[in-house]
This record gives sequence, C-alpha cells and structure tokens, in this order.
Amino acid sequence: MTTTLVWSGFVLVILLLLALDLGVFNRRPHVIPMRTALAWPEGNLAYRLARRWMPVTTEFDGARFFTTRDGVRHATPLFLVLLMVESSDVMFAIDSIPAGFSLAMVAGILAVGILASVIANALEPRS
Repeated sequence: MTTTLVWSGFVLVILLLLALDLGVFNRRPHVIPMRTALAWPEGNLAYRLARRWMPVTTEFDGARFFTTRDGVRHATPLFLVLLMVESSDVMFAIDSIPAGFSLAMVAGILAVGILASVIANALEPRS
C-alpha cells in the first residue's frame, strides 16, 4: 500500500469521526453554567498556591502584575492569568520529555548502526 493512500485513509477517518461527533452526539449547543466556569481555575495548583500565599486584587491595574494598596503588595488578576498560562506551558514541556528521549534513542540506534557498518568495513580484509 502506498504512503499517500494510507495518509488519505487516515485523514478520511478523522474527518468522518469529527462529522459524527458534531452531527450526531453534539447536535444541540449547550451553555456552561457560570458556577462551573468559575470553578475551573481552582483546579490549577499554581493558582491555588498564589491565592493562598499572596493577596490578590479583583481589579486590573493597567498592565501591571503587582500593585500596592495601603502599603501592602497585591497581585493583580493579570498575574494570575500569566501564572496559569505559564504553569500549563510547563506541564506541556514536561509532557514532551519522553518524546525527546525517544527521538534521541532513535538517533542513537541509527548512529550505532552506522558505526557498526564503518567498523565492519574497516575490519574487512582487503584483497
């Protein structure tokens, strides 16, 4: 089977599954309740730690991450947004470490194969 045919079949299956999902299972749009939407940030460990260890204002102060109120430094909601974005970035970076190891392992296997053929050619008796 040719590579083009395999990839075409793969893309076709993905498109069929998406059409099935959108056309059959999720016909009616639904609204997420505000209470549920407000609970989502609470699951982020960085968010919970920031809320526990530092006071946070409810208003933005321009483009500042921190502001001072009554002589006390407070984090702004912009800092919490930055913290959540960066913590999820770290999570995805940690998730890609095994992929990096697998690429390094493939490169190592290829290098060992090349090195073995070079050594075999070097040790082969010349006539």
